Formats: sequence, C-alpha cells, structure tokens
Amino acid sequence: MTTRIRLCLPFMLLAAACGSRDRQEYRRWYIPIDNSARAAKEPAQVAFLEAEPKDRRFIVLGIVAPPDDKFDSFGETVNAVRAAAALYGADAVFLVSEEEGDRWGFRAGGGAASGGRKTTQKIRAKAIAWAK
Repeated sequence: MTTRIRLCLPFMLLAAACGSRDRQEYRRWYIPIDNSARAAKEPAQVAFLEAEPKDRRFIVLGIVAPPDDKFDSFGETVNAVRAAAALYGADAVFLVSEEEGDRWGFRAGGGAASGGRKTTQKIRAKAIAWAK
C-alpha cells in the first residue's frame, strides 16, 4: 500500500501544481467589481447564460476577459471563463461581448513545419451572484 502511495504522490503533486498555475492565470483575467468575499466553487457549479437574466435579481461580481488567442474553441473559452468566475464564488456568467478574429502563426521543428491562420474567440463576460 505504501509503495502505491509513493508512486502516486509525484503525480498528485504535479496535478495540484498545474491546477494552481491555472488558477493564477484565471485570476489575471478577472476584474473585480464587487469586493465582498465569497467562497470559491467548482466550475461546474457556475451556469453559462446566453444573455443577461431578466427574471431574477443579481449582483455583478466582476468581469472575466481571457486572452483571445489562448483557446482553440468557443467551448474551451467559455469553460475557462466559468472556472475563473468560480474562484470568486459566482453563480453564473453571461457574455457582454463576443468577437471572432484571426491569428497567424507558424512552427517548425523535428523535421516538420505547421501553422497558418487560426480563428480566435475574444469574449468578455460578467460574473454574477444571485441576489438574496
């Protein structure tokens, strides 16, 4: 049993370190508006809304603005926004702006080259908490 723990421990530490790096990056994307302390949540607990809710009162906690060239798809970008908002205890996020762009890049190495044009997603979202 202890051998199994010794073998798993480096992998668990690596996973924890990677998660910590992600959290630090997510914090750089977040612009606080409401400074009240809230407990962090799991990203899966943060709802993605297609528009600003009209049927329920809410408090805007902050704006999340990830870099537009960081992710390969809209889904990845939205999930990263949810993860960033979760660090600040948000109940939901909704898009404030969305813009599609292009990025050009090339890579060479290992006897091969790749690259070209890539579509980017530039989004800004509001992180909100439901009003009591």
